[in-house]
Amino acid sequence: MLTRNRVIRFLLAVILCVVMGCWTAARAEYAPGQIMVKFKPGMVKIPKGLRIAGVEQATVLAESVRALNAKHGILKIEQLFKKALEIRPDWTHLENDYVLYFPEDKNVLKVVEDYQKDPYVVSASPSTILRAFATVPNDPLFGDQYGLTNIKATQAWDKTTGESSVVIAVLDTGIKSDHEDFAGRIDPRGGWDFVHEDANPIDDYGHGTAVSG
Repeated sequence: MLTRNRVIRFLLAVILCVVMGCWTAARAEYAPGQIMVKFKPGMVKIPKGLRIAGVEQATVLAESVRALNAKHGILKIEQLFKKALEIRPDWTHLENDYVLYFPEDKNVLKVVEDYQKDPYVVSASPSTILRAFATVPNDPLFGDQYGLTNIKATQAWDKTTGESSVVIAVLDTGIKSDHEDFAGRIDPRGGWDFVHEDANPIDDYGHGTAVSG
């Protein structure tokens, strides 16, 4: 038997879920000019070997779907799970999922609503943009630095980007002291080259500079 306190906690949890659901929906960011649609089997096909095709190349059996495509100016049709189906052709439940592309000035939710009403459509929804991390560096070469992605640095940067007062010691092949990323960030006391036994820790191989970065 539920006690009064448990009932109250349960109701509060339900209210919180509803509020959070509404908040998430209100904050949803939709990709302009595209929606995801799952058609009934066999209603839409694109030429064999293609993942994405112009609407005029696609075979659309349902007249009502062709009418919707014309109404909303569908430009291209992409088979959503094309790559997966090449590996697992037996996953036939993925065969009828497509992305429809149309002019970006159209109302995404209105387009979705129209396709949801069609009898040959199983489901239709906006393509939602998810931004996993708020802190992204302005380094134009960030995408080439696979190590930062591997260690999930962007998640850490959401918490903190560090303090300049923290001193980090790196034991490696040295460092390229005139590199633009290290300007004003290297301890003036320098380091030590244990191979040549001197105070000139210039990077001999490049590895130490990458690690220090």
